[in-house]
Amino acid sequence: MKKFLKIEYFLAVIYIVIMSAVCVAAFGFGLAENITVPVFIGLFGVAPFVFFFGAAHRIAPRLSKIFLAIFGFVTILFFIPALKFSFCLPIPLLIVFMFLINRERRLGFERWLKTNKFSPVPNPPPNIFETLGKEKYWQCYANSFFPAAGREVPYLIWFGTSYTPSTIMVNGIAQQTKLQVSHTAISFFPQTVSEKFKAKIDASNAEKQSFWENLKPHSQKTHPYQTAHLPDGSFVAAWIILHVPSILDEKLSEVKSLLENSF
Repeated sequence: MKKFLKIEYFLAVIYIVIMSAVCVAAFGFGLAENITVPVFIGLFGVAPFVFFFGAAHRIAPRLSKIFLAIFGFVTILFFIPALKFSFCLPIPLLIVFMFLINRERRLGFERWLKTNKFSPVPNPPPNIFETLGKEKYWQCYANSFFPAAGREVPYLIWFGTSYTPSTIMVNGIAQQTKLQVSHTAISFFPQTVSEKFKAKIDASNAEKQSFWENLKPHSQKTHPYQTAHLPDGSFVAAWIILHVPSILDEKLSEVKSLLENSF
């Protein structure tokens, strides 16, 4: 229940209510096009912000709330006939917002790597690299789990990026773009994790393949989209999750908990 009370869900509901009200006013009461069209265009321009707000809020909560207030004020301007030009404002605002969020994402990720003492691996194992797919531009770092007193489980964590074609609406016009997808994988060296642990990860991967699990919005970051048992005994699992410290901490904590319960 708690996850449904997040601010991004309230934002989406408010946006749908406003858009529905404008549709009713335009088609139900026959308001003049010179009044409703600029409002429609402006609201379509706000849509990408509403769509990306949840992810942005995880990256930079304070900055996201500031821009939420700005976009809210701009939305109010849409309904003032004397300020018809306001429908042009969402796009430049969105560009500035995405620039600042991407910068904070990069800096926050670099701080996270340094704080958690991840060591870059310039020449990662080629067999794992091939298994994960070179086209995802992987970067590899080394670290260790300490799931039980006196026990160390070394691992490699991989951060990759891929791009998939997508269509977004900009001021009511369909625009082709590429959607960035963030991948995170964790690989273990031979004979460092138990078969019980591997089985649990494999089961999570299998569960994701079910129809109902794929309907859940959190399915991608909960279940790995790939697991692999390599001939040399290495084991790797990969997820689609943002490279955001809070999300990565959740995933590493989850894997560590599985290790603690799989000896």
